[in-house]
Amino acid sequence: MIEEGELYCWGLPASAPGPGDPPWRTGAFTAHSPRFPPYRVRLPRRVLQVSTGGSDGCALLEGGEVHCFGVIVQGPACEETSTHLFVPVPLPEPVVEIASQGTTMCVLFESRELWCWGGPQRPRSATVASCDLRRVETTNGQPLRQVARFEVGAAIDARGVSYRWDPRGVRLVARMVDVPAARDLAVLGTDALFVTREGGLWLHYSGEARRYDAPPVERVRCDSRCFAITSGGELFRLGERAERLFPERRFESVLAFDASCLRDADGVYCW
Repeated sequence: MIEEGELYCWGLPASAPGPGDPPWRTGAFTAHSPRFPPYRVRLPRRVLQVSTGGSDGCALLEGGEVHCFGVIVQGPACEETSTHLFVPVPLPEPVVEIASQGTTMCVLFESRELWCWGGPQRPRSATVASCDLRRVETTNGQPLRQVARFEVGAAIDARGVSYRWDPRGVRLVARMVDVPAARDLAVLGTDALFVTREGGLWLHYSGEARRYDAPPVERVRCDSRCFAITSGGELFRLGERAERLFPERRFESVLAFDASCLRDADGVYCW
């Protein structure tokens, strides 16, 4: 049985093979091939969040530790290597959230400061152990609560004010869109979804915002699709409208920030 917090992948092996692993775990193979089912990635702690952008990605573990694959810059000489294995990234303090966009990865520290590395203009100055880690400032100086990147960059702070990245991707500008104070955020492509403190669900796209006709929402998550869950466990798929799914069931959560897996009282469901 898959336990909450375990990470499973398919495609190139994402962690070194261990004792008892099947032979196919020791080499490369084609992603999604039925001959090679998903396998557990060996990480030292439970996984809280996964964020990927193209060929790069990271996993946030319990305790604020971050492990990444793709282009990794580390070591005294800031050497740049490429790997399909998850490797630990040395960071100055524990992380509470991660977000990626292409080859740029961002982390939100416990101090609520946002720092990023990578991207097309990778700075070479080594001020911290991660070599090209750089702080992203907010235009009003407010600490952030949640952050997301993928084509459109978005964030919210403790007061619920929303932010967007500036054109150079080095600062967060308030306000991204004129919606009521937000307490949850998700991004898919160029669209951003906000949940207000009262549970209202807003979609921001092409510079405009509209509210979904749906009951008060507790959480919203996006991967290849977007879903919302109410406090009563009702599940909605979000598109042009909010569509109720599996009305006979009550769901507890969207797992691992991945909109393809859901948990209810009977277990975990993925598709």
